[in-house]
Amino acid sequence: MPLSIEALKEIGTVANNALVDFAVYIGRFQPLHKGHEKVIRDALKKAKKVIAFLGSANCPSDTRNPLSYAIRRKMLIAVFRKEFREGRLIICHVDDHTYHNGAWHKEVIEKVAATAAAQGVENPTVGLLGFHKDETSDYLDWFPGWTSLVVTEPFGILNASDIRMPYLKDGVILTEHLSDEVVRILKRWKRTKAYRRLIVEINNIEHVAATYGKGPFWTSDAIIEHRGKVLAIVRGGAFGNGLLAFPGGINDGEEPDECMLRELDEEVGMFKLNPWLTREMFRSWIVYHELFADPRRDGRGHYKSHVYHIIIPDEIERPVVRGDDDARKAQFIDRARFKAKKTFADHYHVYRKFQRIRNGEELPVPLALAA
Repeated sequence: MPLSIEALKEIGTVANNALVDFAVYIGRFQPLHKGHEKVIRDALKKAKKVIAFLGSANCPSDTRNPLSYAIRRKMLIAVFRKEFREGRLIICHVDDHTYHNGAWHKEVIEKVAATAAAQGVENPTVGLLGFHKDETSDYLDWFPGWTSLVVTEPFGILNASDIRMPYLKDGVILTEHLSDEVVRILKRWKRTKAYRRLIVEINNIEHVAATYGKGPFWTSDAIIEHRGKVLAIVRGGAFGNGLLAFPGGINDGEEPDECMLRELDEEVGMFKLNPWLTREMFRSWIVYHELFADPRRDGRGHYKSHVYHIIIPDEIERPVVRGDDDARKAQFIDRARFKAKKTFADHYHVYRKFQRIRNGEELPVPLALAA
């Protein structure tokens, strides 16, 4: 019988040195290194089975998350072939739910419940592996019903980013921190188009930092909907090339809404191609506006963006749009086509948040608090 989320939340704690049914290890493993492997091997001594969650599974490939879920899964299976074959290592994925931690928590809980049910384990004991490294480790406090299996940081200060960046910037594979199986996979991946694209992105990041600094930079973006479709551009340029995004750009000393309207004209020709439309009409169609200022939302630096949600009334003719400036292409697309894996930075997650607010599933954030 499948276990409910409520049942898993109510599981009692057990002593740290006791055997638990499942040890849960959540990480991005970008890439899998010997520190991660030691945590898993130690967990296999404390738990009957280990569930490894590969995080950020729905992200497009970028300098922080270059390796897909499939590649990272292949790494784990290659290193833990015996444990995987025997069913002691179970691999799951978990998506990013930026600006909606409750959905992330729910996904993890539900997948652990489904795994326990599939294994025929009723009322399982569950332990959560991890150590508090930085703010990205806050999730360790979100599962009060699970045992905390605290691990010491193995091999000193070993961060995947310290392995990832030399690999992406200079093609250097730090073999002393990686198993042979992982090294072989990384060598093969270096020959791919995806790897070469990220080299271009890193060069762009360094150029922006050297020329303009790391910010903060103020920007404005527009989410425009009309008759069930959303306006999206396909990004050109060296960073996020080919990804879907909303039109917008750097503020040039303007009011945030003026910046948004100017960028609409520059990137998609909103007013040049549709002279019957006015800026005042667009201002009147704004249904929500929020400032997004998380320093990690853009890989190039700290970009603070005023994002406007605009809904064009159904009776208005659909505007003609055309990609220009930084946009290779512009068009109104079906909402279903706007997926996280194909979308730049946090734009998908901002859109999903605006949808929840529009549907009454979430309260709007007062602009003063958002800042």
